Amino acid sequence: MLKRVPALPALMGVSLLGAVLAVVVQGTSVSSIVQFMTSGFSIETGVGAVDSLLNRGGLTSMLGTVAF
Repeated sequence: MLKRVPALPALMGVSLLGAVLAVVVQGTSVSSIVQFMTSGFSIETGVGAVDSLLNRGGLTSMLGTVAF
């Protein structure tokens, strides 16, 4: 925001940085990262409010909004 960078390149850059950090720090495979980005993340914590916040659909869930 301070550097007046357009939103889309900034979001793409931060996503790429997060993926690189996930590989380096957490040891996540690249295929897992691609799967999380496309189909979303899923976890069961036992707390309904937390589950509804964390379980999202990824890019495929937003395709209808973005494509039309």
